[in-house]
Amino acid sequence: MLIAANFINRAASTVTPAYNGAKGGVYQDTDDRVIFAVKTDASSQVMESWQIGDLVLNSAVTIDMNSLDIDTTYTDVTLPSLPPFCTKGFEVIQLNYVHGSANTYWRVNGSTAGGLWVAGVSSSATRQAATIPVRTDANHIIEVKNDAANSDTITMYGVGWYLEEGM
Repeated sequence: MLIAANFINRAASTVTPAYNGAKGGVYQDTDDRVIFAVKTDASSQVMESWQIGDLVLNSAVTIDMNSLDIDTTYTDVTLPSLPPFCTKGFEVIQLNYVHGSANTYWRVNGSTAGGLWVAGVSSSATRQAATIPVRTDANHIIEVKNDAANSDTITMYGVGWYLEEGM
């Protein structure tokens, strides 16, 4: 049975938890296994969230990218809404029609794949959004693009994150 003495307060720690494949879990230090994590705000107050399986949903969204005009080249997007050790996010990706039809795609940073379709807009469907799981690289970066060079913009909202394997 676990008691309070079994837990270590890591609020002041500068060590970022990381996945250890050999041990099959996320660890703070050499032997301190992480079993859950919470996000804090700028005042170090715990942000409200709830867990559904391995998905942790935030009670408030974080704008990861705000109305950026991205055209036909994959562009790096950093997701600050994710905890430091996490590489799986739950994002709302919103495409806004400004001029001309477009489709939005995403992929893991550094990938050479064509990417996954998210949404499309046109003059008759001026705002489309999809809530999707995304996989980032170790620096929380994904790549996003539209298939047309026009003024259509993309906004991304971080609404949650997934626990890493072994947590």
